Amino acid sequence: MNRANKQRVEADQINWFKQKYPSVPIFAMPKVVFSDSNSTRLEDCIINFLTYNGHHAVRQHTTGTMIDKREVITDVLGRQRQVGSIQWGASKDELGRADIIAKIMVGFKGRLLPISVEIEVKYGKDYQSDRQKDFQAKLENIGAYYTIVKDFDSFLIWYDAFMKSFD
Repeated sequence: MNRANKQRVEADQINWFKQKYPSVPIFAMPKVVFSDSNSTRLEDCIINFLTYNGHHAVRQHTTGTMIDKREVITDVLGRQRQVGSIQWGASKDELGRADIIAKIMVGFKGRLLPISVEIEVKYGKDYQSDRQKDFQAKLENIGAYYTIVKDFDSFLIWYDAFMKSFD
């Protein structure tokens, strides 16, 4: 993340904080570290940036349902032990979904409209799986928005172009 983009997101955070908590002084604002040094931090940075700019974004997980087969038993000496394991059931979500789903508010004919965007974060040498490519193709075939982000700078380039396309 270059310095200008880091300053941009920090300024957005301060403005958001002033609007949300007008009676709290700036020095009392919690410190948030903005970094794109790994995929989790990049996702956090994107979600925070979108939130600070009046949009809605959440991280999506398709890990499935945890099935806890553990139980506590007591042996003949009165000691308690935990036996069993945790298993993961199949996810009910569609496989291949992007990491972040966002509702980006755009101005259209004097109104604010939410546009749904799927944002896939690929950090370093990470690449899309076949299921992710299929999901991307399915969304793009119906005219939905899907983008792949490798760093915060490229996300801001995409975001600025996306917002400009609705002016």
